[in-house]
Amino acid sequence: MKTENRKMNRSISTRITIYVSVLALLICVVVGGVSILMSRSSMIEEAKISLISITGLGAERIKIAVEDRLLILQELANRARTQTMDFEVQQESLRGDVERLGYMEFGVVTPDGQVRYIWGDNTADLSDRHYIKRVLNGESNVSGVIISKVTNSAVVMYAVPIISEGEVAGALIGRRDGNALFEIIEDMGHGDEGYAYIINNLGTIIAHPDKELVMEQFSFIKEAESNPSYESV
Repeated sequence: MKTENRKMNRSISTRITIYVSVLALLICVVVGGVSILMSRSSMIEEAKISLISITGLGAERIKIAVEDRLLILQELANRARTQTMDFEVQQESLRGDVERLGYMEFGVVTPDGQVRYIWGDNTADLSDRHYIKRVLNGESNVSGVIISKVTNSAVVMYAVPIISEGEVAGALIGRRDGNALFEIIEDMGHGDEGYAYIINNLGTIIAHPDKELVMEQFSFIKEAESNPSYESV
């Protein structure tokens, strides 16, 4: 009888030990899982905050860089020789500044929107360009990435007014490569493999590590119309 009781007690003790062990294991698994989920959620939230901060700083950096370039271009437009609106005088004065300041070409725009370029001596009618309309109204601005009427390639145009005797006598424009904006953000990104890129208000890429996307004026919004995989982007 005593032997049977001992066996029964051992059996009950073994079961209790197993139940307690299983319960403890389940608790550990649940607590561990919750901890991992909370940690993951916290890391994701921190990453979001970090990305927002990087984006804000990047936007300010782009703004400052663009404004600096416009200020330097305005200094050239304010030269007495530039203000003459005598193209030969302007050409002689500005030729040395094109390469020095990292531009592909400078052009002088007359009030009717006609441009004559400093080095190539090409001409073009830019009167329909939005950035030209703005600059001839006295507003310095940047075109964003557009297809040049002269080179038929993607470019960025900087434009400042030429002021003479208090009036807009014309404009000085500078052409840069379509990937010029990426020079400002190429060292930005998140983590080891993250990178920054810029899209305009139409969803068109205007700065990206893949230069072809810029040159092709790739648009996520337009592509999403035929390719559903771009909808989330």
